[in-house]
Amino acid sequence: MTTRLRQLLSRVCLVAAAGAIALTAFLSVLGDGVFDPVTFGDRIAASLEQPAVAAVAADWLTTTLLEQKPDLTPFRPLVLAAAHGLATTPAFRGVVRTGARSAHQGVFAEGTRRVVLSVPDVGILLRSALEQGHPELAERIPERLQAVAAVLGDDMGTTLVVELWELRSHVETLAFATGAAGLILLVLGAALQPDRYRGFADAGVALIAAGVAAWATLPLGRILLGQLAPPAGAPALHGLWSTFFGELGSWGVLLGGLGLLMAAASSSLLESWDPLAWARDRLRALARPPDTRRARLGRGAGLVIAGVLAVSAPEFTATASVIVVGATLAFLGARELFRVLADAAEANPVAARVPVRGLAGTLAVVGLTLALAVVWLVRRNPVLLPDPTSVRTCNGSQALCDRRLDEVSLAGAHNAMSHVETPDWLFPHHQAGIPRQLQDGIRALLIDVHYGFPGASRIKTDLGGERPTEAALEEALGAEGVAAAYRIRDRLIGEDPGRRGLYLCHGLCEIGAYELEPTLRQIRSFLVQRPDAVLVIVIEDYVSPEDLAAAFEQSGLAQLVYTRTAPLWPTLRQLVRAGRPVVVFLESGRPGVSWLRPAFENIQETPYTFHSPEEFSCRANRGGSRGSLFQINHWIETTPTPLPSNAERVNAYEPLLARARACQRERQHLPNVLAVDFYRSGDVLRVVDTLNGLAPLGLGSAP
Repeated sequence: MTTRLRQLLSRVCLVAAAGAIALTAFLSVLGDGVFDPVTFGDRIAASLEQPAVAAVAADWLTTTLLEQKPDLTPFRPLVLAAAHGLATTPAFRGVVRTGARSAHQGVFAEGTRRVVLSVPDVGILLRSALEQGHPELAERIPERLQAVAAVLGDDMGTTLVVELWELRSHVETLAFATGAAGLILLVLGAALQPDRYRGFADAGVALIAAGVAAWATLPLGRILLGQLAPPAGAPALHGLWSTFFGELGSWGVLLGGLGLLMAAASSSLLESWDPLAWARDRLRALARPPDTRRARLGRGAGLVIAGVLAVSAPEFTATASVIVVGATLAFLGARELFRVLADAAEANPVAARVPVRGLAGTLAVVGLTLALAVVWLVRRNPVLLPDPTSVRTCNGSQALCDRRLDEVSLAGAHNAMSHVETPDWLFPHHQAGIPRQLQDGIRALLIDVHYGFPGASRIKTDLGGERPTEAALEEALGAEGVAAAYRIRDRLIGEDPGRRGLYLCHGLCEIGAYELEPTLRQIRSFLVQRPDAVLVIVIEDYVSPEDLAAAFEQSGLAQLVYTRTAPLWPTLRQLVRAGRPVVVFLESGRPGVSWLRPAFENIQETPYTFHSPEEFSCRANRGGSRGSLFQINHWIETTPTPLPSNAERVNAYEPLLARARACQRERQHLPNVLAVDFYRSGDVLRVVDTLNGLAPLGLGSAP
């Protein structure tokens, strides 16, 4: 094979390699950002940080509301202003992320030809946004407003989308194939070059070209969308494009940086090749008119295209020019460093016996190149960088996001359903109801659920169904409390046995009760407004798992419950990102519903009956010592009447932290749930922050 033919084949291989590697970068970004439902939801939510996208979302949300509630049309400016403020909030990003993920799964489900793309719970958020300035208007916003973004039916567009989606199974294979082909062609192109150093330098140039192509796809895509889209919609499309394909910039930097290192290292070993002289020759050739008419036509057309591009996309042209100048300077600097290193290696007396530009210099340059390449890959590789996500905080802290559930502490409310906000509740355990507990920072709710009959002045416990034993009643309420409950029960009339329901009550519903489902709906509303919150619910259950699950389903909270099983708990970020931030346990451990997890197969705890602070201990109770989560029960038992004064003493920062630390040492486990009575008394939230290694947050802050 002649030298001329080898050089020609080398160039062909390297050009093909650059194209294949650039295509690999595009396919990788496409597969991660578009075809994966979780990442797709994240990207859609993250796009709301683009002002143009947020503006479109606010206008669409306002229009949707007024279509469903035409009587609110006179208030459009107020609603639109609230929607604009709402569109950039983490809460709105959270519901958009959930809706986009569901729509993605629905649109691309096999065989689907009609799918509704909707964003749930926007009514809750709109009401919340309007409550401060316009409470009367907020009352008129339906909480269950369902904002429909689009409906895909049996039309040509839907068919095209679904058919394109069928390529998803081939994208990963195609990306692997193009990547492998690109590397093979790169090596082959370098090997075909008669001068091996020149071959490696040319391979570096090919990588730089692949990086430039990958990077240029981002601004060129924006330019193309600007030409195809209507002027009003172009900014929003630009924002979406940048969010979904922004990683192409990282790919461009990665490939260009590796190519620059390879080219600089290889050219430093070439005695005869001067890149500055090469650049000057190319500039002279560009300024000198070609000899043939065809070449002149090509040159003229190329200059016109470059000029038009510079005028129509000045930002892109300026950015590209700066990148070219910066890359050239970096190349010259790296080449000079490599040459100095090679010269130093050859000056060594031992290396002096090696032939010119010999093995020692070559090995020194290659070694430094590999070291720099590894550093560059680790720091800039878009595959290794964290996935772009709109989940930045978890339970109010960025530091908690990447910890597993069993690696964080949560403030817990014992008998959380028992509180003074229910006026006729006897013997309450807390100063505020569950919605306020959540707002204040409680993240573990310990609740009791019973069957009861409505219709009378109080709820009447169903003593014929699932119910606590007499011994359990005595333990929960004491003899005095049980006697009081039965006296109330004897006076009740008018209950409806045909309407048995699920109620939150402690021991016997006669001393205080309210329906379970509305409370579950309130919990869901809180989580919609605080999408970074992760919540544990432990249920002392006297109802069937199936009935309990039905209440969760009817309230909508079941959609937020973590359902998967795995050897290790997920991180808080994974729970939030999956839209499943609630973990539910049943104390009975009865089977039937997989996501109602057996409490004491997963939770180990301390005893819970202490009559003075001196009795506090950390010994194993229910769950033994095998549970992956650890719950500390920390209250003074004074049945039937819990005393806030006791909580003031035992929930104070020093004694509560001291017990938590002692139990952590004794049980060799971080306390995951710190359950107390009267959570507003003392410093339970501050203690939890300390256990989590966070700066203390005052009561009433939203951790």
